Order: sequence, then structure tokens, then C-alpha cells
Amino acid sequence: MNQLLHDLYNSLCKKRLLDRQMMVRPITRVTIKGDEAIEMRDLSPKSVSPSVTIRVSGSLSQGHLAYLDQFVDSAIDCGLWPLLDVAYLEELDHDALGYLMGGEGRHFGIVGCPNFIREWMQHEKERFAA
Repeated sequence: MNQLLHDLYNSLCKKRLLDRQMMVRPITRVTIKGDEAIEMRDLSPKSVSPSVTIRVSGSLSQGHLAYLDQFVDSAIDCGLWPLLDVAYLEELDHDALGYLMGGEGRHFGIVGCPNFIREWMQHEKERFAA
């Protein structure tokens, strides 16, 4: 598994080195919230034109999130805007939904999102707003 991530990282970085117009580095901001410092990546689709699509299919649960986040981080480290293609995602747990909601538009984009996921996201947003 580590070798797969290493190979993906190297292939993404090689592509970046070949194309000098991708010299965009994400800016890291540190925000103090209470007693803890929160590091935030300031990378948006507007600041980065090249992207990479990460396809997620089948089931997505809390146990998969660290692995998925490594793919997202590798793309960002290479100056690419990660797009999560979840068109073939059939099920996900509440933690995975929270990951998608929290990261969309901030750390990655979401494409091909099934209606059941969008509806659940909307329900959760309304629940938290109430």
C-alpha cells in the first residue's frame, strides 16, 4: 500500500516537473481556535488550473479516510487540484459523509455525486443550521 502511494506521488510530481506552468504551491495557514492551532491548506480550484481525478467507488467508511486523504495530500503537494469522482460510490458512513462535506471546495472538488449523497449532505447541513 505504501509503495502504491509512493508510485502515485512520484508520477504526479514527474508530471508537474515536465510542465513548468504548474508552478503553484498551496499556501498553508495556521488558525488558532481555542487552545489549538489548526493548519489549513489554502488551495482552491480558482488558484490551480491543473487537476487530478481520484475515483472512489463501492463503499467509503471511516477506515478508508486516512488512505484517501493521502491521495488528496499527494495531489496538493504536486500543485494539482484533486477531484473526487464518487459516481460509483454505493454506500458511505457518517464519518465519510463528514469528510466529503468538510473537504469539498476547500481541499478537493467532488464530481459525479449521486443524488443520495447530495440529499444526505443537504439534510446534514439543515440539521446543523437548526
